[in-house]
Amino acid sequence: MDFMLWYDSLFYPRDTFTAERDHGSFKDIVIHILLSGLIYGGIVGFIYEIFSSLHGDIVIETMRDLFGRYFLFSSIFLSPLLFLLILFFLSSIIYISARFILDGYGDFLTQSYLLSLLMCPLILISVIRIIPMIGKIIFFILLLYSIKPLLIALKVTHRYDTRKAIFTLISSIVLVLLIFSIIIFLLSHSGIYVFFDFKTRAIGFRNIKILTSETVYHGNIFEFSILNTMNEGIIIMDIHPNGDCANGIVDLNKKTKKFESFVTLDPEHVLEVKIFNCSKKFLPRGKFSVPIKFQYQEKKIGRGITHLERGIIEGLTS
Repeated sequence: MDFMLWYDSLFYPRDTFTAERDHGSFKDIVIHILLSGLIYGGIVGFIYEIFSSLHGDIVIETMRDLFGRYFLFSSIFLSPLLFLLILFFLSSIIYISARFILDGYGDFLTQSYLLSLLMCPLILISVIRIIPMIGKIIFFILLLYSIKPLLIALKVTHRYDTRKAIFTLISSIVLVLLIFSIIIFLLSHSGIYVFFDFKTRAIGFRNIKILTSETVYHGNIFEFSILNTMNEGIIIMDIHPNGDCANGIVDLNKKTKKFESFVTLDPEHVLEVKIFNCSKKFLPRGKFSVPIKFQYQEKKIGRGITHLERGIIEGLTS
């Protein structure tokens, strides 16, 4: 296994892809992707296991919610399989565009092998997304840069010019968007999504626990209860909904979005929250997703630090 191929495919793509064009195999593709996926899964799983308060994207948060204490295990072993499926799906779409729309001459195996060499360093680099704010920006810049080696990989595989490579990439993006649009349309109009696990769940919250069994979304009213899991009381200063309830009115026995007075929540005590004027807009019929931001201070004397806690409540409407 020559790990320098990963580096060279990103920064010296023309020479690397030309040299490797006739040397790839299905076994090589699987080994490259599984190995980079294992490294990625191990790093991400370990970091999020150690720093349990760290928040990631929706995929990571969903995995943490689903697998709980087995998150590290699931991250290590599911990440490689996920990346392998992504590679073959994208390579299939690109191959259809290159071969049947733009008359390319390459074969699927060669294209997939060259794309796997480029995908491996991107998988590893994507770990920097963990770094708040700046990490996602850096990764986005590197993704834009990777367009150049991707076009070179297509040119080397299918033996055509840059213009056709660009059209291949554009048509592939259109095909992917079309496929996902059809899938979303079918799911939202057939009720098939009901068979998936769409039970009510709260993702991302730490010290404030959402009692999902008491969560109800009916009409334009969203109701839920929160529990203080800290060892001391907290003073809730603001509850700010988003998504479906971005324009909603928060009611804590006071029908005002900006609280006239702060609300104290002692340890293991429950607070009922109602949000009026919610409206479903984007998700399939029957499914809701409401991001919530809590702003609070610890009740203990001498603590003036304001904490922000964000998360998402999702499930099916009643």
